[in-house]
Amino acid sequence: GLYLPEFEHENCGAGFICNLKGEKTNQIIHDALEILVKLEHRGGVSADGKTGDGAGLLIDIPHDYFKRVCDFEIPEQREYAVGMVFLPKVTNQYNFCKTTFENEVKAQGLTILGWRKVPVDSSQLGQIALASEPNIEQLFIGKTEAIDEATF
Repeated sequence: GLYLPEFEHENCGAGFICNLKGEKTNQIIHDALEILVKLEHRGGVSADGKTGDGAGLLIDIPHDYFKRVCDFEIPEQREYAVGMVFLPKVTNQYNFCKTTFENEVKAQGLTILGWRKVPVDSSQLGQIALASEPNIEQLFIGKTEAIDEATF
């Protein structure tokens, strides 16, 4: 099976949820969030009692959602990639990092389709997390004809 108890010796926790038939359902997200709640005791929490060491979900690109919310054209599925980019809050540093990132993407012969600011709710963050909270944006990169899907 997927679980081998002899490899159980670390302090961190991980959970995996999937639909074995490949069906995309919101229940997968609800189940994954439930794992995060149940593994809270495995994560580090700072002195403010609210700032954690980070946790997240890795999901397939929600194509239909992005088609609805992006203010630029989204190509067909598997014809683009989405990068989560964490940028500084200070304006000149933000501009420098974003420009550098764009230049590197273009240097690889890829096309930038657009940027999307990720909506966030910072109301539950601790003081330590708030002090270092970045701007979170998604960069959409188009696949070129010269690159096959596996390489992209």
